[in-house]
Amino acid sequence: MRQFHYECLLGLLLIAIGTSPCIAWLSDGHVKATKEAMTWLEDKGLPKFFMDHGDDIAREATLPDLWSERMMPELRDGERANHYIDLELLQDRPLPPTRHQFIALCAEMKLNPVDAGYLPYAVTEQTQKLAMTMAEHRKWPDDKAIQQRILSEAAHLAHYAQDLAQPLHVTVHHDGWEQPGSGIHFRMDSLFQRMTVRAGEPNASAWDKLDVAAVMQCVNSSHALVKRVYELQVDLPPREGDWMPNAAIQKLADDRFRAAVKQTADLILTAWKMSEKIKLPAWLPAPPGDQVR
Repeated sequence: MRQFHYECLLGLLLIAIGTSPCIAWLSDGHVKATKEAMTWLEDKGLPKFFMDHGDDIAREATLPDLWSERMMPELRDGERANHYIDLELLQDRPLPPTRHQFIALCAEMKLNPVDAGYLPYAVTEQTQKLAMTMAEHRKWPDDKAIQQRILSEAAHLAHYAQDLAQPLHVTVHHDGWEQPGSGIHFRMDSLFQRMTVRAGEPNASAWDKLDVAAVMQCVNSSHALVKRVYELQVDLPPREGDWMPNAAIQKLADDRFRAAVKQTADLILTAWKMSEKIKLPAWLPAPPGDQVR
């Protein structure tokens, strides 16, 4: 695993939280959900090196939020829309299979695709990236560079999978119903960090099919809770100061934490299962020192 100065990285993320609307679950929330997801993957047949690096995967799961920061405007422009989808803007139109077909749909609807968001495509594409790299591992199981790429790809997938579980990442009402900028987004994001959340009994399973339509089932489950989040707005944690969750907030947080964990574990397992059937192209170079085709 590449060596990151994670204490500084997490500090930068926390400093920038108030300025970046696409952050979900704060850095500690992504770490917590990813670590829990790794426990759900025990005894699922994933490689030992992968299961031995759960802490590294959890730390790197915070990085997509760093790529969305304003200090790197070009990187931010390419990354931030991967973290959300403003479902109402699409007026119940079904999402096409690919990102560029979606961009064409947005042009037809006179929408800026960055306003609409790419989250279902980020999840689908990242799962496929991980599956492809896992297929390389199946062919060259001892190659350390491939192993490192798998850890990174899984971490980034974990991030997007967990963003799917945040109801305010799938709605145009992402930070206020009638008055944008209410601060509800940050308060909702902080639940996993401010609370003891429970994911319940492990229940990881590979998806039968990976495509945007399947990802949209997760989007729709989160979107169904948008009004509930606003009903509980007064009970969400304040930006600062002491706070205790009531039963309704505990139920909401546990539900969303379980969704974040399950989607992470399910999609990693889906990528692993997909990798069994991938036939790598003949042009792909073997790792140095291994010329077996």
